[in-house]
Amino acid sequence: MPLFGTLDVESLQAPLPRMADLDTEAWTLPDAEILQLSWEVGEDTLPLIPRAMHPAVPSYVSITVTRYPESPVGSFLLAQVRLMGRAGAHPRGLVLGAVATSPDAVTALRARWGYPVTLGQVSLVRYHDRVAAEVRRDGESILDCALLGPEVISPGDVQYISSVTLAEVPETEGAQRRIVQVDPHYTLKRAERGRAHVSRFAAEAWGARGLTLVHPISASITTRTCRASASSWMPGSPSSGAPAEFADRRSSAVSVPAGNLRHAALLHVARRRDRRVGSGMAVRRQRKLRGGSRDRSGHGGGRAGAALDRGPAPPEPAAALTATQRSI
Repeated sequence: MPLFGTLDVESLQAPLPRMADLDTEAWTLPDAEILQLSWEVGEDTLPLIPRAMHPAVPSYVSITVTRYPESPVGSFLLAQVRLMGRAGAHPRGLVLGAVATSPDAVTALRARWGYPVTLGQVSLVRYHDRVAAEVRRDGESILDCALLGPEVISPGDVQYISSVTLAEVPETEGAQRRIVQVDPHYTLKRAERGRAHVSRFAAEAWGARGLTLVHPISASITTRTCRASASSWMPGSPSSGAPAEFADRRSSAVSVPAGNLRHAALLHVARRRDRRVGSGMAVRRQRKLRGGSRDRSGHGGGRAGAALDRGPAPPEPAAALTATQRSI
């Protein structure tokens, strides 16, 4: 049986970030430097995950510290702790807590993307044998971590998982608590990996009460350009009768059954499959008209295969097309 989180978002006593709306422009953040550590944690994570999401197996967190040298609100650093899980079939990281160094960045991140950001001090320093980061809030150190022994790797070896946050989203009937999905798009320029090291992690300060770090998984640091967008859906229970709404700022909303996010994932997969099947049928029809064949590897041969590699072929002269049709 699949596992679901047990967190009832509606019963949370702590105030959630209130978003102005979902129709906000994306930020382009060039030359951002991000340190990411992945760490396996204890198994008791279900109380921290909304009932519409699945926990990762094994459970693990992602600790990220990012320096943004340029942004619409100026330069700032951002530290996040995310508990990894799945929304339907898609891996996602639930942001448990975040700290930023700029008051303007705190205001913008909370209002635009629903990040649970607070103001604090964040440092990210590169030494010859490590990249170290520390986060302090109210004069107390709540995170001290590092990547040890950095080694250059291909940027294609690093993958970032999109985030989700819990926020209040304005709707016609008033502000509603929703899961907001943030989809950054990365252009990686440089990447390094190393050994993850954490000397201090104050779980409660990150909204992760009871969470203990068990075993390091990976550590990387990259330089890249980032661009983010968002969508939202209702964090319903798998057994509830309320509809779950996906509202993407670039497309119309899609309603899916009762908190079962797998239905939404399958819906999008089916749409992509239909497009692929449709294009495949068009290619096979074109091969038939052009007299193309398929080799043993399944790829088209002759002119039809070449046309497939180059994309849609220009239309044949009407006389030649008519002759081909007659010969079939």
